[in-house]
Amino acid sequence: MVREGLKLIGYKDSLKLYFHGDLPAQSGLGSSSSFTVGFLKAAALLMGEELSTEALAKRAIHLERNVLNEYGGDQDQIAVTYGGFNQILFEKNAFTVMPILPGSLHKNLMLFYIGRNNERFSSNYAKSWIENIPHRTVELRTLCNLVTQAIKCLDQDIDEFGAILDEAWFLKRSLSEVISSEKIDAVYALAKKHGALGGKLLGAGGEGFMIFYVPEKKQNAVKTALSAYIHVPFEFEHAGCEYFRIS
Repeated sequence: MVREGLKLIGYKDSLKLYFHGDLPAQSGLGSSSSFTVGFLKAAALLMGEELSTEALAKRAIHLERNVLNEYGGDQDQIAVTYGGFNQILFEKNAFTVMPILPGSLHKNLMLFYIGRNNERFSSNYAKSWIENIPHRTVELRTLCNLVTQAIKCLDQDIDEFGAILDEAWFLKRSLSEVISSEKIDAVYALAKKHGALGGKLLGAGGEGFMIFYVPEKKQNAVKTALSAYIHVPFEFEHAGCEYFRIS
């Protein structure tokens, strides 16, 4: 990605690049697209170029999809670039980012790291269900319609969001047999048994991180039940990709 990214912007000088990540790569958190976006923003600065958020997202999508020919969606690059909690509307060659107020949603979400499959590459998992798209139009349209329902829940019955997440997960796992596994299904069932209303595996499939909607009064029980896995506290981020100057 670095080599082709430098070619893309026309940078020809020597370069030392240092990278640090707080969480493991290849775990479903969009780390590869986060790296791509951050790298391209920094590289643009080297070239004296100030990219808009839209231009940065589109450049990252072009690099990953057209130059590197990686399988996957376009949502990660957009989410990382813009930041915030958004509904993203996709058209054939364009997208629209619509900010949403998440209300108290973050108080009811729990994130767990369930382990890493060393052979997990999101592009390989994405390829399996992308190839199934012509045979899964009903499921995909239903998933799309659930987004509208989920947004309405944010300022009404917030617990309904958990039920929608539950329905969406079972639709997603039906898109390809490689998305879930016996281990993932067991963790999901255990979380629901102890109070989670819904959840999903993050990313294209395999292992990595799972997120659950858990009412606050049930969170200690879920945390205890999933004590074999790492609970990762988090908050929503609002700024998107940005520069930090290190003195």
